[in-house]
Amino acid sequence: MKQLRIYLAIISIAIMAAGCTQNNGNIGRLFGSWVLDEATLDGAPLVLPEGTETFWSFQGDIIMVTLSHGNHEYSKRYGTFSELPDNIMRLTFTYSSDAVPEGTGIYAAPEWLGFPSSGVFDLSVADSPKNRLVLTYSAPGNGVYIYKFSKTW
Repeated sequence: MKQLRIYLAIISIAIMAAGCTQNNGNIGRLFGSWVLDEATLDGAPLVLPEGTETFWSFQGDIIMVTLSHGNHEYSKRYGTFSELPDNIMRLTFTYSSDAVPEGTGIYAAPEWLGFPSSGVFDLSVADSPKNRLVLTYSAPGNGVYIYKFSKTW
């Protein structure tokens, strides 16, 4: 009987641990991870760091942008996002910690995507199928960037 209780406790804990995948509830279709398939600047392919892939992950109001160099090497950037009316996504990269000044290091915007190093800026979200995401960023004085993503999970 004691073993049965232990097994039931283990099963209950496993079920409860697997039940929470979306911190702060369902944030809609953005939740999860997206891989950048294509990026352009004024219609020409954007030159990204060679041999890398870029991933955007959304949970709660946090965005994590990962530049994967392969072989388990990567760089990460953290900010927040919010969805505004008229299909606008606002990104904020102005955070800091005791060891990292505001908008620098892991809190800097991903400059390899043409974003300013820190600050708050908006992207337009195009209507697209559930597993695709198309964003447009009009960089002041630097052209129009278009980013096309596919959902990974």
